[in-house]
Amino acid sequence: MVSEKAGVVLGYMVYEILSDRYELLRLAVAAKHQGKGVGRQLVERLTRKRTRRRFVSANVRESNLPAQKFLRSLGFLAVRVLRGEFGSEDGYRFEYTIQE
Repeated sequence: MVSEKAGVVLGYMVYEILSDRYELLRLAVAAKHQGKGVGRQLVERLTRKRTRRRFVSANVRESNLPAQKFLRSLGFLAVRVLRGEFGSEDGYRFEYTIQE
């Protein structure tokens, strides 16, 4: 999914469609457009989809506090610690329950 304005890419999101959820794999926003709601808009488009999928999930490095805060601000909850998920670094599994 891509966010663009006047032919300029502001940000993008890559996700995997699984049987019961969407797995958020990557989210990026151009530096000069960060903090302007581009990332929020992309993720909200995914969390508002009306399909049989009930969750959106994402794995985040323990050291990536901005990503953790961002996901929490959107209603995601940390549901599991991922030991050694990122090489020698742990991470967290975040999930968002899609409302019917």
